[in-house]
Order: sequence, then C-alpha cells, then structure tokens
Amino acid sequence: MKITAAHKARAALLWALFSSFFVIGLVTVGGGAAMTPLVVDCAVRKRRWISESEAADCLALCHSLPGAIVINAGIYIGRKTGGLAGALAAAAGIVAPSFIVIIAMLFLLGTLGENPRILGAFEGAKAAAAALVVVACLRIGKGLIKKATDVALAVLAFAAIAFGGVSALAVIAFGAGVGLVRGRVGGRGARK
Repeated sequence: MKITAAHKARAALLWALFSSFFVIGLVTVGGGAAMTPLVVDCAVRKRRWISESEAADCLALCHSLPGAIVINAGIYIGRKTGGLAGALAAAAGIVAPSFIVIIAMLFLLGTLGENPRILGAFEGAKAAAAALVVVACLRIGKGLIKKATDVALAVLAFAAIAFGGVSALAVIAFGAGVGLVRGRVGGRGARK
C-alpha cells in the first residue's frame, strides 16, 4: 500500500487530536469544568477545528449528556474533524494522562502517606482548578447570554442549583423547554 499525502495528512490530524487532548488532560487538575477553557482555546483559537458558536453548542450538548464533559467534547470535536478515528484519538488523548497518573499515584501514595507538602500541593491545585471553572463560565457565558431574558434564566438556574437543591438535569430540561417556547413564539412572530 502506497502512503499518499492524504494518508499523511490524516495521520497528522489524528496525532494532533490525540496530542492536543493529551496535553489538556495532563496539565489540568479539577476535571471537566476546569478543562473546558483549555479545550475551547485549543479547538477554537489555536487549531481552528470548530467555531466559537460550535464550541458553545458542543459544550451545551456535553453538559446535558451523561459522562465526563471533556471526554464528550473530545469525541464531538474529534468526530467533527476526523470521523470515528478522530473521536477515538481525542478520547484516548484526554483519558491517557489520568490513567497514567492514577497508576503512578497508586504506587506513590503508599510510600508518601500524609506528607504535608504533597497535601499542600493538592490544595493549591484545587484552588487553581476553581479559578479555571470561573474563567470558563465567564468566557462561555459572554458568547451565550446576549438578552436580558437569558441573564434572568441563567441567574434563576444558578440559584435553583446552588441554593434550591434542584438537580442540574432538571434545570437543563427547564432551560430547553423555555428555549423551545421562545423559539415557537419567535417563529410565529417572524412568519406574520
């Protein structure tokens, strides 16, 4: 089988998907919400795999699906840019660092015990992860929330989850319902 330029381009894309998501998984502590700004920055600004509006759609979809947000986002972005192989490359890239670190930690934690330096490092990493979540919310919110009704819905959703004990799934379903009603009402007005 002759290796063509198309094969080389495909291999380069798959490697870029794997390595980009591997780096994101390697340098981010705090899970999917903390990784979100890095995924958006990589996929939209650096690699230009998807647009800003596609990233907002991707994240809205990934937040409403079961499973890890960033793995879902990686699969979405990988599938869009490289088909099934791209989805697998991105998913493998995002999962591999955690797998490697967890295996390493199993060996190290037994020998380190309750080392105050190690515990302090984890505390600092958690604080940095919280800051990444805030940055992600602000960046994504700027692109999604444009009307006063959107601001009101976002505030209501936040209050319901943070203070009312309402599940995130119920809030997402409610928001989708409000969007359907607004689209239906807006669609009727546009037809007249």
